[in-house]
Amino acid sequence: MGLARWFRRLRRRSGVGVPGHLFLDWHGSSAVISHAEDSPLVLWQLVRNATTSSAEVVVVPSGRAMRDPAGGAVLRRAVEQATSSLGADRIWVSAGGLGSRSGAHAGWLFRLSARIGADLLLPDGPVHVTPDGTHYAGTGTQASGWRLFRAGGVAPVVGNRHSAPAWERTLANRPVPLTGLVADPIPAGVLLHQVTATPTDPSDPAYHLPVDPAGPALVLRHVGAPLADPAQVADLFAGLPAGSAVRIDTRLLDRESAPPGAGWLSRLGAEFEALNVHSVSVDSFLPLRTPRRPLGEGPGLVSHGWVRTGGRLYQNRAVGKLLAEVVPSGILLREAGASDRDGLALVEPDQGVLTVLHADAERLVDLLRRAVAGSAVAPGLVVAGATDDTVVAALAAVLAGPRQPFTVPSRARPRASAVRTPIEARLAVPLEPRTAVASVARAEAGLGAPVEVETASPLAPQTMGTDGAASPDTVDNDRWARRRTVEEPAAATAVALTATHGGLSPSPPSPPPSPPPFPPPAQRPATSPVITVAGPDLDDDLPASGPPPPLAATPPVPPETLAVTDYRPAAEQPVADRGSTADERKSFVAALGPAYTDSITKVNAALAAWPALRQDASVAAKTDLVAVRLFFGRSGLGAAQLNARLREGGRAELPGYLACLVSGLRRLPPSRRAMLCQGRLSVPAQRLYPEGATLVEPAFRIVSGVIGVAADGADVDYLIWSRSARQAGLLADEELDEAVFPAGARFKVLAVREQPALPAGESGMPGAAVLLREMTPGEPVVPGLDDGDRTVLGRLERVLTRRRSSAPRALTDTDAIERLIGPPLGFVPAEASTGVGAGT
Repeated sequence: MGLARWFRRLRRRSGVGVPGHLFLDWHGSSAVISHAEDSPLVLWQLVRNATTSSAEVVVVPSGRAMRDPAGGAVLRRAVEQATSSLGADRIWVSAGGLGSRSGAHAGWLFRLSARIGADLLLPDGPVHVTPDGTHYAGTGTQASGWRLFRAGGVAPVVGNRHSAPAWERTLANRPVPLTGLVADPIPAGVLLHQVTATPTDPSDPAYHLPVDPAGPALVLRHVGAPLADPAQVADLFAGLPAGSAVRIDTRLLDRESAPPGAGWLSRLGAEFEALNVHSVSVDSFLPLRTPRRPLGEGPGLVSHGWVRTGGRLYQNRAVGKLLAEVVPSGILLREAGASDRDGLALVEPDQGVLTVLHADAERLVDLLRRAVAGSAVAPGLVVAGATDDTVVAALAAVLAGPRQPFTVPSRARPRASAVRTPIEARLAVPLEPRTAVASVARAEAGLGAPVEVETASPLAPQTMGTDGAASPDTVDNDRWARRRTVEEPAAATAVALTATHGGLSPSPPSPPPSPPPFPPPAQRPATSPVITVAGPDLDDDLPASGPPPPLAATPPVPPETLAVTDYRPAAEQPVADRGSTADERKSFVAALGPAYTDSITKVNAALAAWPALRQDASVAAKTDLVAVRLFFGRSGLGAAQLNARLREGGRAELPGYLACLVSGLRRLPPSRRAMLCQGRLSVPAQRLYPEGATLVEPAFRIVSGVIGVAADGADVDYLIWSRSARQAGLLADEELDEAVFPAGARFKVLAVREQPALPAGESGMPGAAVLLREMTPGEPVVPGLDDGDRTVLGRLERVLTRRRSSAPRALTDTDAIERLIGPPLGFVPAEASTGVGAGT
C-alpha cells in the first residue's frame, strides 16, 4: 500500500474529514452513496430512505454525490457489488431524473445493465417518499414512473411505486376527468377534487398518506355539487381483483363544502359491492402521520455547520467538542470524549423534536447553546423528554427564537432509568465501527485520480424510502415549521416559555395546539430537475450491446379489404380452455428452439416484478408464459398472424403453441372493467350490431385498458365490459395496459353510439362505438336488455363520454396497431370459412 494512501486512511480513522470523498455504505440489501459535504441531516435521510420492505436491492445516492465527477464510478461499483455479492437481478436506483429515457445517460445505463447482467430501474423524474417508505414517481412529481433499463431494451415504464402494491396496475396513472371533478392519482390511490383546484403535488397532504398493500385509498376532498354519481366514482376501481378493499378517506374534505353524508357513502359502498370490492371508511378524526421531509429539508441545527470526520460522525464547526452521529432512529448529539452518562440528546429530524436522554446534560446544553449562537440559521426544534426542569428551561433558552416558535411539553419528572430504557430500545441497532475501506480508482474508468469509498458492515433491514432529488443548499425552516405536525404525548400539556427580566418563566397552561394546516401547493417548475452524473464518461470500456436476435418474422397480415360488404356471424367453435400437457410443452419448446431462451428472460423478469405470477414459478408455468410472451411479441408468431390463421379455420404454426398459450392465459389475473379495441369495418355498425345480439369472437381479442388511444384506419370503437379478459402486464406493452379475451369469448351488444368522426389523420377517432358486455360461460342467451345490462351500459357510456371529451393519443407502433385494431368483432367475411382450428 502506498504511503499517501495509507496516510489518507489514517487521517479518516483519526477523525479528520477528507473533502471531496464519496462514501458507499451497505445497509442489508440497500446501499447509500453520500458525499463528505452532505450534512448529518441529509445522511440520516438517505439511510432512512434506503432500506425498504422489498427484498430487491435499492441504491440511494445523494444529489451532491451524483454531481461529483466520480459519482458514476461509485454507482457502477454499487451495482456491481449487488450482482456479485447479493446475486441481484433487479436493482432500483432512486436518483430523481436519472432514468430519463431521452437523457444524456440512457445509453450508459443500457450498457451498464448489459455489463452486470441485471436490470436497472430508475425514475425519469423526482421521487416522493410516503411515511411508510414507498418510493413514488408519478404525474404529481412530474415523472412518468420507474423505467426499466435492460440491454437492447427501450426503457419502458414499469410502474409508479416501489415497493409496488398488487393493485397498482389496476388504477389510472394519469388524472381522470369526471363530471365537475378530477380523480388525481396519488401514492395511496386516488384523490377526488374539483376541476378548478390546483393540481396535486407532493406538498399536498394527500401525498403523505401511507400506501396499503391490501388496497387503494379513495381520498375525498370534494364530491361535487350536486353530489357525484357513486357509480361513476366506483368505476375508477373497476379493475381491482375481486375481494379487494378500498379505503374511503374523508380526513381531507374541504371544510367549505357540504360533506357527502351517510346516504351517499352507502350508495358508493353498494357500487363497490357490485364490483366484488369491499369498502372501508376511515374516520375523519384519525390524525395524519408525520410526513417525511424532502431530502435536505429539516431542522437547521443538524443541517448546517458540520464537518464530516468519518462514516457517520460529524464535528461542529463552531464548537469542536460537539459531535453528531447518525443512527437509524435519528441524529445523536454528544460531547467529544464523554460517556453516555454525561448527557446525550437525540434529534428526530422528521418530527423536529430534540429528546434529552439523560438528566446530567448541563455540559451538553452548554455546547448546544454555543453551537446555536455561532449559527446563522434557526435551530428548528422543540424539546421533549427532559428529566429536569432546569435542563428544559436551559434548552428552551437555547432553541427558542424569533424565527422559530417554541413549546415544551410539561411532564412529571421520571427517574433517569425510566427514561433511558425506552430510548435505548430505539437505538438497538449497534453503532458498529467501520469495518472496511475500499478504494475505487477513477483510473479504472479513465478518470484519473482515485476516489476513496468507505464501506460499512451491513445493518439490519429497516422499512424506509427515498427522495432522489438533489439536496438544496439552503433550508426554509419557517416554511417547514408551518407544515410540520408534531405528535405530542397524550398526557402532555404544552407550556409556553416567555422571556422576562429574570429569565424564562412559564405562561399559564393551554390545551395542545391543533396541527397546523398544510399550505396550498406551491407552483412547480415547468421542468423536473435532473441530476447531472459523470456516468457516461466511464464507459469507454463498455461495448455497446444490441438487442438479442429476433425470431424470423413473416410479413404482416394485411387488413381486410374495404371491398367486403357482406359479413356473417362467426361460428361458436372455441379453442379448448384447459391446461397444457407435458407432451405439448415439450413439443412447443423443441419447436421454438433458441428463441425460447430469449423469451424466458422476459418471463423471469415478469415473475420477479409481478406478484400475481409468483404463485407458480415452475418450469411448466414458465413455458406457458413464454407462449403468452410470443403472442404479444414482434415476430411471425404474434397475435395478428395467429388470429388470422384461427379466423380462417387454420392451426397454429408451431406444435404445442396454442395449448401453451391458452394455459398461460389461464395463469394471468382477470380484468373486470371497461376495455377498448378497434376494428376495420366497411359497413355501418348499426347494420351488424343490433341491441341485444349475442356474438362469439372466433380468435383471441386483445384489448387495452388505456381508453384514450386511437389507431389510424379504425372505423369503429369496441368498448367492452370485461369479466375474464386476462391482464398481460409485464409480458406485453405495459404503457397500453393490454389484456386478451380467449378465443370463443361471447359478447352481448348493449348499444351503438354514433357521432361525427373527427378529422382524418393519425389522431382521428371513429364516429361509431359499439358497447358490449362479456357473457360468462354457460350464461343463457336472453333477448333484449335486462337490469344488469342497463347498469353496465350506463358505465360504458360514461367511459365513452370521457374518451370523446379529449383528443386521443395516436398509436404509432405498427405491432401495437396490429394487436388492437382488427376485423369486425364477432364476424367474418361471408365467403370465408368460420371454423376455428382446435389443434395445436
